[in-house]
Amino acid sequence: MIKTIIYSCVFFNEKYINLINLLLKSYKLFGNSSDDVDYLIICNPNFQKKIQAIFDNLNISGKIWCIDLKTKFEAGYSRLKIFDYPDINLYNKILYLDCDILVTNSINNILDFQLENKLYALKEYCHRNFHCQLFTDEEYELLDKNSAFSSGILLFNNHKVIKDLFSQILLHIHNHITSDLPIPFCLDQPFIVYHAVKNNLYNNQKLINMVINNPNNFNNETISHFPGGPGHYESKIVKMTNYMRDIMFNIYNQDSEDCELKLRNNNSLINKKYLWQNSNIKFLESGKMNAFGVGKYRFINKYLIKCDFGGREHLLKFNDDYSRFISIRKDDFEVVVGNHL
Repeated sequence: MIKTIIYSCVFFNEKYINLINLLLKSYKLFGNSSDDVDYLIICNPNFQKKIQAIFDNLNISGKIWCIDLKTKFEAGYSRLKIFDYPDINLYNKILYLDCDILVTNSINNILDFQLENKLYALKEYCHRNFHCQLFTDEEYELLDKNSAFSSGILLFNNHKVIKDLFSQILLHIHNHITSDLPIPFCLDQPFIVYHAVKNNLYNNQKLINMVINNPNNFNNETISHFPGGPGHYESKIVKMTNYMRDIMFNIYNQDSEDCELKLRNNNSLINKKYLWQNSNIKFLESGKMNAFGVGKYRFINKYLIKCDFGGREHLLKFNDDYSRFISIRKDDFEVVVGNHL
């Protein structure tokens, strides 16, 4: 079986577990991940129980790999250690996602790409320090200024070419540290850009329109990234929370309308009753439901349903046979799991 691994890293700042929690909730609701995709969190040993609790809460059979790192810089370049993961040879394709990300569409939109042995990343405006700090002035003068990219999303094959590239970057970082040189503001990103560009092992075009930085509205992008200063938790959690609450809970475009019309005529939910904590909910015809009084629902896609009952809004993600759902509530993103009665 050809398998893919998605991974994120959380170290140093325990608050970043809240970002991971939101990321994984968005992945569960909107990612439409298949059985041949695994999600790995690389973290400090003392974060393991909290990460496992998030996986359990969302019914994600995720993987956890603990390594003991101490500094913010180590936290930054932990993504480059992926080829040391003991089970990495089970996977053909690898996708790295920063913590400050929401998955906002089917992840297969990106995972189905046919890849060359390069790093696929999102193009960014070239900044002398954020991307190109390691280039000499002479090199920077000659550099194609369209070559910069964010290291927050990296898609690549599990191949010796990329493994060697990561080893080369890690060696450079080690030499940089032992030479007592100043740590770049963007941590390992300038190292990644420097070596990927020098070796012509990058593609910063393919992910355009599939990935977006700091969006204000939703245009069917697959990954929405909310970068700020490295380690600046507060700005990231505010942007991610606002986007999840104000944008992703209100998705209803032409695709949704077409899906709604189609599924209303072939509605697998009609007259089905589900456990909801200590009570139950029942789906009726015409988008109505019995749920703590009269409620209503509509299809966003085949398995994602927007519900309004009990004075609150909820997004319910069903499994393939509608026997089970995971609900995430607007505003506080509280999770409820329900089974067909």
